[in-house]
Amino acid sequence: MYWQPRYRPFLPGNQYLGFVWVGITLFIMLGNELAGKFKTRASNIGRVYLAIGCVVGWLIIFAGVASSFVVSLGCFYLHELVRGVYRPYTNAVLQENIPSDKRAIIDSAVSMASAGAAGLGLFLSGWIANSLSIQTAWILSGAAIVIFLPLVMFLSKLKLRSQGSIQ
Repeated sequence: MYWQPRYRPFLPGNQYLGFVWVGITLFIMLGNELAGKFKTRASNIGRVYLAIGCVVGWLIIFAGVASSFVVSLGCFYLHELVRGVYRPYTNAVLQENIPSDKRAIIDSAVSMASAGAAGLGLFLSGWIANSLSIQTAWILSGAAIVIFLPLVMFLSKLKLRSQGSIQ
């Protein structure tokens, strides 16, 4: 995600990047912990995924746009917190909604799709970061999430409706 070269110019030395990394880890762990509370309070799975994606997208846009180190890092940390909610929430949804005889294969497929999407995203954002700037890569990545996630979810719902799967 190129956070090291993004935040290195704001720090007095490379060794301080370790403190940024500790913050990233702590915010992901906090997000993991919040996922359980989030799961019990949110009933509409689609809206939860939409909220997670859009919040992550906007926060990474704000982290890219912000010229202040504190504001940018704060947005980046909050983005990591929300990302920390995603995987445990997804696991809980799968465990509760997929029949046990199909759970392992579906969980594997979800994991592979997530890894493939992440790999493609890192490749494309890395190319953009090298060609333009890290901030531009973050802004475009966040915009892609904010624009395409609702569109894909809407089109998926239309497809399911046309097949008679949902009302």
